[in-house]
Amino acid sequence: MGVTCSLCGRVPDPLADGDPRAPLGWCSDTAADDGGGHAGRRTRWTCGPCTRDHLRAIEAKLEQRWW
Repeated sequence: MGVTCSLCGRVPDPLADGDPRAPLGWCSDTAADDGGGHAGRRTRWTCGPCTRDHLRAIEAKLEQRWW
């Protein structure tokens, strides 16, 4: 399965984002199994525009030791 933004559903454009397996400007995180058939942990991707729009919410989830 290819990379898709977990917030808006956008797929990477190879010309604008580079390698579609790890697009430039996109953020990734790992999440626990949601019961959807994924074993263990899975990677979620967020496109550049969604990352910029939701930056404060992303930062708020970081542990205090990061700051």
